[in-house]
Amino acid sequence: MTSDEYKELVEFIGIRLDRADTSRAEIEERLTRRIVGVEDGLAAVVDRLTRVEISHESLRDDLRAAIEQIIANRQRIEENGLGIEENGRRIEENGVRIAVNGRRIEENGTRIAELASRFDGLEATVSARFDDHERRIVRLE
Repeated sequence: MTSDEYKELVEFIGIRLDRADTSRAEIEERLTRRIVGVEDGLAAVVDRLTRVEISHESLRDDLRAAIEQIIANRQRIEENGLGIEENGRRIEENGVRIAVNGRRIEENGTRIAELASRFDGLEATVSARFDDHERRIVRLE
């Protein structure tokens, strides 16, 4: 190999090495940007995950409170159901009492009608006797 060929080869290899260095720098720069992008994306994912975890805990607390309310409402409904059953029994008992009192009122009404009829009869008898006595008194005078 001649010295010119050698110089030419060294220049050629130098150009190639410069290009390789440039390519390597470009690749490192691209990789750095990608790593930064991945790190930013990862930070965003971590942030979202944190918000989801907080939201999850908040929902869990809300569900607990809702379940406690449901249980309390169910207990009130059961208690009210028992109260309604008791009121139903009382209404039935009162219905029986009303029926008994209704019969007593009818019986008393019948008795009053009988007594009124007897009173009317006695009043007629007493009036007739007074009239008879008045006539006798008038005759005696």
